[in-house]
Amino acid sequence: MEIFKKKFPEGQFTVFNAPPNFDFKKINQVHGTNIVSSGDVQADGLISSSKDNLAIITADCMPILLIGAQGDAFIHAGWRGLQSGILKKDILKSIGVNKAFIGPHINNCCFEVTSEFLNYFPRSYFKEKNGKYYFSLKDVAMLHLKNYFGNIEISYAKECTHCDLKFHSYRRNRTIKRNWNIWIPLTPDTLIGKK
Repeated sequence: MEIFKKKFPEGQFTVFNAPPNFDFKKINQVHGTNIVSSGDVQADGLISSSKDNLAIITADCMPILLIGAQGDAFIHAGWRGLQSGILKKDILKSIGVNKAFIGPHINNCCFEVTSEFLNYFPRSYFKEKNGKYYFSLKDVAMLHLKNYFGNIEISYAKECTHCDLKFHSYRRNRTIKRNWNIWIPLTPDTLIGKK
């Protein structure tokens, strides 16, 4: 079932609560920084210049869509990937990224982390409440995107996968179910009849 949708002139970002019943390319995600152009390998990003439907599976991490003049990329980014520089990979420059969308993920209202995280990221990405630390994945991703791609248009979903019960959240209830984030680019076939 479709649980979230965001339309762009270039296509549609949709989240399903189970695998959708149409073709798409996906990867076996490992919380790393490898970005590939073919599916069913261990990686955390897919890049395509052929208008393929791309899938990133999440439970609380960020699905990040990058739209470029020469193709699209779909990235699975958690704190480990951000800390290791997944959004700064040279292969992403090859598609001429000019737009990014950060899909539903756990927000800093709910992403409680240990004080050890303060060693990995600047303190400005944390808020402290009642002696606990809460981390903003989105703010780190936005800084990396701006610094690496320069003049890029960035938008993001406000939904928190932990707060909003329509999304699966590992941190909320240790579920093994996942959110299926699918990028469906417009193709010449989908443009027929549109003016």
